[in-house]
Amino acid sequence: MKKNPINHPSSSNQKKNWVDKSKHIVKTNLGNLRVLYEDNHIIAINKRPGDILQADKTKDPVLSSFAAQY
Repeated sequence: MKKNPINHPSSSNQKKNWVDKSKHIVKTNLGNLRVLYEDNHIIAINKRPGDILQADKTKDPVLSSFAAQY
């Protein structure tokens, strides 16, 4: 089955409409952590779209490490 080149983002007629949304994502760090609720037993944090929850081979910091430092 052939892919339809018109709907593919890399086709020439779609390139100008294709937006790299990763450039507009603000990742959480210790300075801008949004704590929604906190008590002695639980902490609730607002997860942003670019935040990493599970560690991978890139070794980028995960959201739980910021919560632990808080």
